[in-house]
Amino acid sequence: MRRSLGYDITLQVGHLKNWINLGYLEEDFLATHKSAEKRARQSLRRNAVNRRRRSQARTIENKIRQLIVKKDKKAAEALLSEFMSVVGKAAQKGVLHAKNMSRRVARVSKQIAGL
Repeated sequence: MRRSLGYDITLQVGHLKNWINLGYLEEDFLATHKSAEKRARQSLRRNAVNRRRRSQARTIENKIRQLIVKKDKKAAEALLSEFMSVVGKAAQKGVLHAKNMSRRVARVSKQIAGL
């Protein structure tokens, strides 16, 4: 029989004030020590934040690529600065590699300049 955790399984993710229901039970963790259980919880929180950052970067990149296909240079340039900010922050936090970030920004910038 699966036993529920002794704490609330809805964890707050950093300063984002977003609540994510992780839905894990105690037996889902392999940890047997308190410190290992804490590390497992921290890992879940970090995974949720990193997934959000990576998804946000992909979403903005896809929006820019759609604007490039439509040949809407003004709108694409407006989104480019936001894209650079989001991808740069993801690289700074270790979600993306710095060279991956640089390559993405360079490719999108080159496509926008070619419009």
